[in-house]
Amino acid sequence: DDLYIYLRARADGVAPRGRPPKHEDKAKAAKDAEASCMGG
Repeated sequence: DDLYIYLRARADGVAPRGRPPKHEDKAKAAKDAEASCMGG
């Protein structure tokens, strides 16, 4: 449900692009795993 609400808000121009401002930064381990998976 959260994803649908986010996508609807983006489509309506209510929500800005990017991570929510109150969201914590990704942990280094998560960034490393994402980079290795994406080839970066």
